[in-house]
Amino acid sequence: MLGLYTVGIRICRRSPPFNEVTMADTLPSNQIITADQGVGTIGRSVFTPLISLPAICDKLDAITRRFWWNPKKDQGRFLAWKSWDHLCNSKRDGGLGFRKAKMFNAALIAKLTWMVASKRLSPCIVALRNKYKVTADWLREEPLKYASKTWKAIERMKILINNGACFLVGDGESIDVWKEPWVPWLHNFTPKPKYPSMILIPTQESAEAISKIKIPATPIDDKLIWILDPKGKFSVKSVIRSAQGQVSAHDGVNWNGLWKLRIHERYKVLIWRIATGILPTKVNLALKLGSGDTLCPLCSEYDESIEHIFFHCAISRAIWFGNSWAVYSNHLTFSSCKDIINIICDPSLPSGMSMDGKMLKEQTAIQFAITLDVIWNLRNQVIHNDHKINLMATIKLLESRIMEHVLSLKEPGSLEVRGCVVWEAPPIGVIKINVDAAIYLDKSFMATVARDYKGELIKAWAKTTVYKDPTIAEADAICWALELAKTEKFENDQY
Repeated sequence: MLGLYTVGIRICRRSPPFNEVTMADTLPSNQIITADQGVGTIGRSVFTPLISLPAICDKLDAITRRFWWNPKKDQGRFLAWKSWDHLCNSKRDGGLGFRKAKMFNAALIAKLTWMVASKRLSPCIVALRNKYKVTADWLREEPLKYASKTWKAIERMKILINNGACFLVGDGESIDVWKEPWVPWLHNFTPKPKYPSMILIPTQESAEAISKIKIPATPIDDKLIWILDPKGKFSVKSVIRSAQGQVSAHDGVNWNGLWKLRIHERYKVLIWRIATGILPTKVNLALKLGSGDTLCPLCSEYDESIEHIFFHCAISRAIWFGNSWAVYSNHLTFSSCKDIINIICDPSLPSGMSMDGKMLKEQTAIQFAITLDVIWNLRNQVIHNDHKINLMATIKLLESRIMEHVLSLKEPGSLEVRGCVVWEAPPIGVIKINVDAAIYLDKSFMATVARDYKGELIKAWAKTTVYKDPTIAEADAICWALELAKTEKFENDQY
């Protein structure tokens, strides 16, 4: 028998030769040990993937957790505001939809099980079915005791596949009506006889369920479908959902509505953090760490809780009221942070509005989301960069970001196309002066240029001031241009 292994491919100097793909589980144990000793540390992973798999999955989960909570550091401790199990919940249940590596790996193996059960026409699946003599009753058979680790892993997933595998009735030739799953409205998708001794008569429930099945007009082959998917197609995502189940009771929060909003994903994550109560406000940090300053960095009057920093702080209230919608944030009532999602996704709109209700709700969501983001960014600038609060500049920034976001959602054909602004030369004998101002950090920059009727540059000036409001900076730039024109003794000026 050892002569069978003398011809083949060696993966290292002391390994046995392989002459077929499925020969690994037929080799003598002493040759496996010899090969493992010869391969070394790197090659040993080829022979022991299943032994180290749990550790690899845990490592992958740890990397994902660190990247989410502390992406800037590869080592060291970090503060996790929510458990990994909560983050792995689906988005409809208040999580973020992360997939645990172990569950994802099991779902991938379940896909192989489904491919074997559904008779996928591929060389690998055909070879596996022939090698292990897969029959029509394979899903209900006991797992083989003596098989490769890969095949044992595939067979372990049969329990999961049985929860969603059901035949789509065609001609009925390949279906055992009392054993095969073919009635999707019954438990285990299989009818029950009314009496054990009379297997031809189903129960009333089974008969009513069978009557719902539509028989095709022309005979077709029976097909195994995945009943947990609306289209009947097997997917790794549907397996993970079925394994997770409904992990949390319905709490009245429209989580799905949050993730379907037509706003930037960054705003959605911020709203999710606010709704779950894990935003690192001073109160939350003090509760996590056991001590610390809790005073609001904006108003310095009350403790900085999530409700205070966004809705009750004097600075925040001024920002809410200062924009074009003039929202009284202190009049927004909610029993918990989760109610913020319902306010954003389904706001109470006044009756008799001329604007389309759907469009108005979208703009309301944009208004609320960007306002929350601006307040939180202002708070962080004050704490980390010692930023001086300028309400006018903040409100102007808020308005421009809201308008930019609203315009980005409009259809390309619905936008008003404006012509390009082109500089026009003044009449003969007239000097034209153009001015501009820009704000960057805590400074404003002004520029002034003077040109004649030929468009030739006569003179240019620039200076830096300390204005933070763009409107004031523009007005001062115009006054400065007038002073320059007077100083240069320009008689015929056009601004």
